[in-house]
Amino acid sequence: MTSAWHVSDEKPGIRGDGEAMTTGTIIELVAAIGLIGLSVFVYRRKGPEGDGGYGNQGSVIVLFIGIIMAVHALGLLEYRPVGN
Repeated sequence: MTSAWHVSDEKPGIRGDGEAMTTGTIIELVAAIGLIGLSVFVYRRKGPEGDGGYGNQGSVIVLFIGIIMAVHALGLLEYRPVGN
């Protein structure tokens, strides 16, 4: 049999076999979204007068931490072998 799922079968979701998100996972996802929002806010904040540029390196680091947290919370890197 192939690994393709049939229309009548349950379509696999992001978290696998219809697994519900736990409270801890939801908190982790909300924190990740907050970090991403904070990094955008810090990056868009203007520097001192005469410095015409935007942001700093810290906001980019916070952005990547937020993205990694979101990927972990959604379970996108979990190993899910195809059932037999």
